[in-house]
Amino acid sequence: EKNVLFLNQQDKPEPFINSSFMFGGALAFDARSVVSDDFDADGRPDLAIVDSAWNGRGFASTYHILGNDIDTGRPRNWFSVRLRESPGPGFSPNGAKVVITDDQHRVQTRWIVTGDSFVCQHAPVAHFGLGSATQVKSLAVTWPNGPTVEYDAGPAVNTSLTLRGRNVDR
Repeated sequence: EKNVLFLNQQDKPEPFINSSFMFGGALAFDARSVVSDDFDADGRPDLAIVDSAWNGRGFASTYHILGNDIDTGRPRNWFSVRLRESPGPGFSPNGAKVVITDDQHRVQTRWIVTGDSFVCQHAPVAHFGLGSATQVKSLAVTWPNGPTVEYDAGPAVNTSLTLRGRNVDR
């Protein structure tokens, strides 16, 4: 099965097109281990792909990073929340729900799921594309087996905020 990377063209009749060759995602190996994260902290999620092949003695792994350097020419503000474990019960980030509202009254929700790819694990990060929005008006995190913590002071856009239980590290 060929690797596929889809491009979202929201305002087109056919919103998703296969852009694998155009963006370097048409790799010849079986890329089952794929993780997205913003490795260079520029607001554009990148991909890490692992090629694991049996060499007769075990699995040999080759790692590939596909950097996202796409410039759409449109406003591309962003905001991300990185959750960290805290001491005590109920503050694991796995299964947490992160909800933001921006200054254009759009509400976005992300669930922290770290183990949904084959033989790899995503970072506990909720990444939000804001487009032309210039402020995050509210942020709420519902921790698994724990409280919902709300933050009314809007964090700055184009930044990443780290939350640890009830404490905030900027």
